[in-house]
This record gives sequence, structure tokens and C-alpha cells, in this order.
Amino acid sequence: MNWLIDSILSWSFFWVVYYVISLFFDYKIKSINQVTWDDLLHTVSRNMYLTSLFQPIFFYIIPYGILNPQYTVYRFIISAIVAEIIFFHTHKLLHCKYLYKYHEKHHRFIEPCALSALYCSGLEAIFSNHLSIVVGPLITGMQITEIMIWFGLCALNTLKAHSGFNRNYFNSRYHDLHHSKRSVNFGFLYLLDIFHGTCELPQKNKRMKE
Repeated sequence: MNWLIDSILSWSFFWVVYYVISLFFDYKIKSINQVTWDDLLHTVSRNMYLTSLFQPIFFYIIPYGILNPQYTVYRFIISAIVAEIIFFHTHKLLHCKYLYKYHEKHHRFIEPCALSALYCSGLEAIFSNHLSIVVGPLITGMQITEIMIWFGLCALNTLKAHSGFNRNYFNSRYHDLHHSKRSVNFGFLYLLDIFHGTCELPQKNKRMKE
């Protein structure tokens, strides 16, 4: 039953980091977004609940340690690449005509705040956002400490992408462009965006507006 304990610990750590760190960002909802504070909290809380149900399922069915590289750094690198592949393709798929209704909710935020990172439909929360960060750690055989660190880093990354901060690591301009134009910058590493020609560089020191 170690897989169940590991799934609970890592899920808990992700959401603790997500909620605690989001308090340090600007959490005001701008009128341009047309989203209420109650709707934001309700949706994010619902997705927290849904991922709590699916996290143990993912931990149970995804083959553990089928790659199992020797060093921690390799496990993190492979996990980042796997996350980029899954997130880019599922995210881009959600922008197609027939599936956009499951992604439209997230794009109600034209200028996001950090907490809005996981303001999305349940389908998107589970099979795009969450699945993309779970597969890599499991197939590379990460230990629970590594998984918790990985989940913490993923929480930080999605918060910074929606934060509105434009300094050093906390630079949201790339993802701001995605919320504004909806046709560029689908990934989080932007490697596949470069490959597919959907990467667009933001204007310096300017947050994009629709």
C-alpha cells in the first residue's frame, strides 16, 4: 500500500504549496476577466477534490520505475520532458473546435492571477494538468521525497505562469500571451512550441492584454 500513501502525501504537498504560495501573489480579480471570487474558489476547490480521487488511480495503474534512471537529476529531467509532451498535446487538443468547451472556463481569465492557474473544467484539471505531472515521476521510479519536491516545483511553476510577475524566474509574459491570443505558447517548457512553430516571444516589460 506504499503507492497509496505516496499518492496522498504528494497530492497533499502539491495543494499546500499551491494555496500557501498563492497568498504571496496578487490575488485580485480584474474586471476584464469577468470571473467572481466565489466562482474561482469553488472551481479550484472542486478540482482539488477531483484530483484527490484520481491521484491514487494514476499511482496504481501507471507502471512504476519502467525507466528508473540512476541519478535524481535524470529523473527530474525525464519527468519535465514527459510533462511537456503530455501537457502540450492535451492542452492543444483542448483548443480544437469540439473540445474547447472543456477549456473555455480557464480562458475567462484574460489577465490571470496566480490562484487562477487551476481554474478550469474538471476534465482539464485531471487529464491535462494533473496527468502531465504524475506520469514522469512514476515511470522514472522517483522516491516519495523526490515526488514531493517535483510536485512542489510544478505547483510553483503553474503559479508563476499565471502570476503577472515579470521578474527573473517569476516571468508570466509567455503564458499571458497564450491567454490573450489563445493560439501560441501551449507548453510550459515551450520546447514543443518552438518545434511546432507556436512559440511567440512577449514584448519586453509589457503584460499582454486582449
